[in-house]
Amino acid sequence: EEQERVRGADLDAPITGELLNEMKFTRQCVKEILRYRPPAPMVPQMAQKPFKMTENYTAPKGAMIVPSCWSACMQGYENPDKFDPDRFSPERGEDVKFAQNFLVFGHGPHYCVGKEYAQNHLACFLARLSTSLDLKRVRSDKSDNTIYLPTLYPGDSVFSLSWRNQKA
Repeated sequence: EEQERVRGADLDAPITGELLNEMKFTRQCVKEILRYRPPAPMVPQMAQKPFKMTENYTAPKGAMIVPSCWSACMQGYENPDKFDPDRFSPERGEDVKFAQNFLVFGHGPHYCVGKEYAQNHLACFLARLSTSLDLKRVRSDKSDNTIYLPTLYPGDSVFSLSWRNQKA
């Protein structure tokens, strides 16, 4: 719906920066995909000096600290286990309320400089995918499982894809 409204009749036309900025819901979907299943769920760091973890424990200098981005991305958000792109809408503003928990690209002065590039690239990919293919998730008894490797994977990853309005 948004793609047709923003891009008009020619869904094969290039996606410009102006068009990308108008894709509000697509951008909300990208943020929610990244929050719901961050591509790098762990970011190991070595303590450069003693680092207070809790009231009762301080990691010594040289300790490997492995924070979970996935866990952080679930904290604070309303119904965090539900896929809900509207949480990033201006009305709800959970992206602003819980910005410190959205650790997909880091936070503060050390966040990833490729953050905007990556989100723009994903929005373009999602815009193209959603207008080019009909995608159907084929569910199995493993569909709700998550495989926790360097990247998060669904327990099965089975999809049915077909081209939408393929040109002759």
